[in-house]
Amino acid sequence: MTSPLATAEALLDAERLSQLVGSPVKASRLRLKPGLSCVAALHAGDRPAGWVQVATEAHHAKLENAVRRARMGGESVVVRDIGNGLWLAHGPVTSDPRLVKAFGELKEAGWLDDHGEIVRYNPLRRLITRYETGSGPVALRLSSQRRARRHHRALRELTAVGVPVVAPLSDDDVPATPRVTTWDWVGSYDLSQTPPHRAFDAAQRAGQGLRQLHEVSLPTITHRLDFEGQLRTLARDVASIIPDLEARTATVMERITASLRRTDDLVLSHGDFSADQIAVADHRVWLLDLDRLTLAPPLLDLGMFEAARLLDGPPDSLTAGLLAGYGVENSADLVPWVARGLATRLMDPFRRADPDWRSGVDGRLTMLEELL
Repeated sequence: MTSPLATAEALLDAERLSQLVGSPVKASRLRLKPGLSCVAALHAGDRPAGWVQVATEAHHAKLENAVRRARMGGESVVVRDIGNGLWLAHGPVTSDPRLVKAFGELKEAGWLDDHGEIVRYNPLRRLITRYETGSGPVALRLSSQRRARRHHRALRELTAVGVPVVAPLSDDDVPATPRVTTWDWVGSYDLSQTPPHRAFDAAQRAGQGLRQLHEVSLPTITHRLDFEGQLRTLARDVASIIPDLEARTATVMERITASLRRTDDLVLSHGDFSADQIAVADHRVWLLDLDRLTLAPPLLDLGMFEAARLLDGPPDSLTAGLLAGYGVENSADLVPWVARGLATRLMDPFRRADPDWRSGVDGRLTMLEELL
């Protein structure tokens, strides 16, 4: 029987992965289907260099389909048998099997010969690049899915009422295909990179912007986050990679679920709020990457933000500034939502392929237990 981790093991070992790929690389953004496949981004130093996927015989047909799609776009993909019933495929970013159609649309549009400087790459899902134009930089977003017109309309409605978010451009001079959108490039850095003497003020403005978002009602956004289902899935994910943590993880998730107050007071929420999702320039801020817009209790976003900051160290001026800008009067109410935010990041050491990912997951679980 194939181990649930079998397809991830070659990706977690940077030395072995480099030998298999033929150049020094490291994996990140691992997504595991236990016992079937694992996909990841390849990095050469700090630069995204491509994608890689390992599959079992049971998933081999899907891997072959992915490789065929990539090659139809004229890109080179390497496939090899790595033993023990496992197959590995890898290629450059432009051969990503789910993004190859987006790259094709870009070429057909004849707007540019390259895709710009890669800013963020999530294999088989999306690519964000910074591209220099004659009038300044823009962000190009290539997606595996066709444009979510309803979502883009929601962003434009938010900008129209003054919420500091960014909506896709609709100018005829920029790419706008089913899978490619163009956005204004905003900010000089993200909130986590803000100089210390400006951090509190910038975070305060971000808190005010978040409050503005929460005060808007958009009939097009009807999705509600299933907290209980999400926490159960997280517990299963942890148990699949570290079986010894199954009981502890299940107990923690049950405690978080019980501590989250049931409320009908739902607001329009970012859904994945953290300091690196906030762009800063001079005295302005923008809330970025609102792909997970959802209806949720107002403390969801605040808890996500504080959870991310806690993982970087003790509470800091960014957390204090954000809560002040938002107008939080009793931060004790945040604790269950901070716990929920930490829970969503339990798997991050594994997803980053940290060398000590097992102890990293265990350490975060311990942090959760102490918080609760």
